[in-house]
Formats: sequence, structure tokens, C-alpha cells
Amino acid sequence: MTDNFLENLQAGCFVAVFLENFDKTPVIGKVMSVGDTFFQLHYWKGSFGGKWSPQHLPRRRAEPWLEDLPKSCVVCCGFDLTEDGKLMPSTKTFLKNRYAVLRENN
Repeated sequence: MTDNFLENLQAGCFVAVFLENFDKTPVIGKVMSVGDTFFQLHYWKGSFGGKWSPQHLPRRRAEPWLEDLPKSCVVCCGFDLTEDGKLMPSTKTFLKNRYAVLRENN
């Protein structure tokens, strides 16, 4: 049996990613499009305990911060935020544990 959580990777879903060259966590965003090995992410800003909102390019408020990323950097896929824009407790716990393991291994 294979655990292929990336099957749920589709436009409009939230994902958390691990970026080796970026030490701030969590890094989440909304998927804009999906290709064979890459996907386009619209970054969101927030924190483990705070609210999340769409991230825009610095000094360009109307332009979303988008980036093409490899699917291999996804650590959690297809979760939702609470009504007030926060991570759900189960998602928060999972991400804290997952990021700790990933930081240890890098």
C-alpha cells in the first residue's frame, strides 16, 4: 500500500511546503495550478497560532506572490483553515512535528 497524499494536490487547495533555504515555518499557500512535477503556489502569510492571508509581492499590493515549486517540497496537502483564517489544531500539531523532523534531517 502506498501513501500518496499528492493525489489531493489540485488547484484551490492549501498546502504546506518545506523550503531548505528558508528557515521560517510554516510556509503555506494555495495551489494555483498543477503540472507533472511542479505546481504553482500563491504564498500566504501567517503563523502557527495566528491568522493567514494571501501574500502579495513587496511594494505591489495587487500582485500575488506566486512561485513554481517541485511537488517534492509538499509536506501537507488539502487541509482547510478555520472560519477565522487559522490553522486547525490537528493541522498545526502535524506541521510542527513534521517541520521538526525535516529540520533535523537537513
